[in-house]
Amino acid sequence: MRDALERGLLDPMLPAVFGVAPTHNFGCRALATSLWLDERGILGGTTALRLLTLLDRDPSQLTAIVPSETRLKTPPWLQLYRRSVQVPRGWADDMFVARADHALVQAWQPGREGVIIDAVRRRVVRVSAIANAAERYPRVQGRRDLQRLLTHLNGGVESYLEWIATTQVFTGREFGSFRRQVSVRVDGRRYVLDMWHEQARLAIELDGQAYHSGDAARQRDLTRDADLATLGVLTIRFTYADITSRPQWCRDRVRRILSTRLRPGGGI
Repeated sequence: MRDALERGLLDPMLPAVFGVAPTHNFGCRALATSLWLDERGILGGTTALRLLTLLDRDPSQLTAIVPSETRLKTPPWLQLYRRSVQVPRGWADDMFVARADHALVQAWQPGREGVIIDAVRRRVVRVSAIANAAERYPRVQGRRDLQRLLTHLNGGVESYLEWIATTQVFTGREFGSFRRQVSVRVDGRRYVLDMWHEQARLAIELDGQAYHSGDAARQRDLTRDADLATLGVLTIRFTYADITSRPQWCRDRVRRILSTRLRPGGGI
């Protein structure tokens, strides 16, 4: 061991934990931390989310959750959070991690809405579980923003694009008549409309790239729009670029359509 350290073949990572040099990537540090903690704590926050595949990038600093009485000296790349209550455990890559609902609350800050939305959409965790976990953390940064997000998720928001559209684009009383995630059946087919205006018979679809790119998706959307048209439903589609880059244009298009279709003699 001494010879390997002197020759630079091993890196001292944590007390009594060594790695084969170089050992500076996220996976090695996570495993070293897990071995070092043993039964004293678990990986949490963004570290747990990354191991649970709920984050697509490695966090720059690892996070571990330990009992409040724990006193351990850590390297700069590891941060300890001391908790007086036990955090429910999960399991990922042969390491103990905070359960997804708790990890999401531990890592929460305004701007991470997409992580929670994706976890709920993938059915990794329920909205109610996140809300219950949040009650156990008295110092959640941006608690009101988190509660607002969870309210919108309960109200039908299912994607980050829908979140942006609902909270930043189609806001205020003029768009208050729209209902979210409304189910419609046409000739035995079931369609769920992102936004639906009953009186104007107008459907707004928010087309994220993940589900609306490629020839097959395009044909599916055309079939859907044609089916809905048989019921007198007009479908207008906005892309991610539309919603994020020209929100005023999106609002203006919807206003004009509503004005036309709600006008007496407007053909509705």
